[in-house]
Amino acid sequence: MVSEKQENGAPAFEEIAPGLWLLPLPLPAGHMPFVLCYLIEDSAGGVHVVDPGWDSDSYWSAFERALRRIGKTVSDVASVIVTHLHSDHLGMAERLVRASGASIVLHRAEQSAVDQLLLERAGDPERSRIREQLALWGVPSVRSDELVAATMLNYTVSAISADVLLDDGDILPIAGRSMSTIWAPGHTKGSICLVEPDERLILTGDHVLPTVHPGIGLGGRGDSNPLRDYLHSLDVVSSYDDHHVLPGHGYRFTGLAARIDQTRRHHLRRSAEVAEVLESVARDDSDLGVDELTVWRVAERVRWSAGWSGLSGPYLQAALNQIAMHIDYLRIIPQE
Repeated sequence: MVSEKQENGAPAFEEIAPGLWLLPLPLPAGHMPFVLCYLIEDSAGGVHVVDPGWDSDSYWSAFERALRRIGKTVSDVASVIVTHLHSDHLGMAERLVRASGASIVLHRAEQSAVDQLLLERAGDPERSRIREQLALWGVPSVRSDELVAATMLNYTVSAISADVLLDDGDILPIAGRSMSTIWAPGHTKGSICLVEPDERLILTGDHVLPTVHPGIGLGGRGDSNPLRDYLHSLDVVSSYDDHHVLPGHGYRFTGLAARIDQTRRHHLRRSAEVAEVLESVARDDSDLGVDELTVWRVAERVRWSAGWSGLSGPYLQAALNQIAMHIDYLRIIPQE
């Protein structure tokens, strides 16, 4: 099942199931073309908004127009449900809450991540920690300032405080519906998917997307390995293969298990490539010992679509973070 496309490539604004609407909202340049927001009507006449999108006046106007098309206004919004903390999903939540008095609904782990990021971005101590991490990764000193600035971009998050904190399996506060929560860490620490059993729908946020493979570990530091968490979460969500998938970007689709298999293989290919680099150094008895093989040295030996020399700023920071995550994952797996 693929929704009707408009000329700009976005799905149409449409009612997917009784009282459940898909609303595409465009995103600024440099991001994915649009985010998919969902409007859910409850049995009491309220509207619940899943991932209200980027915060701007033009997007706010588009959101108000969509509400009018279904006979609602901002004052009818009862809750704002956020699948994860990124600004293209969470950004307009604060404005929407101020205008409507709605409650904010977030997973408990994601609220913790928001609090952590807000605390850590508050100045020099965190910048010093980032410099220390880059040094441990073997980053040349001439690239340090560039990568500190790129890393700090990850700390851009709205200062929200959820009224409802979700745990895995919780039923959402939507009158007349039995939509439940799946905790799906990996993309961020508190990412969630939402299951509507009566209509066999699953809202996946950025956990599973139809045309791109989500980045991992993009929601603050944690104690567990994001790749390991993500692969486990994929296994959990794959049991909903008979559901229609409503993602955070792209278009709605079916065949969830097959898409999850593609996504899993995509990430494990990178792990295999990192393992190959580590093994080749040990096998070839190089002057560079495995213990000296820093994240930077591994990253410059693997294949990148833009080429290693073409990576800079946020793209280089993301590449190094990815390699560090895969090295850690390879160390964890044999112990389990």
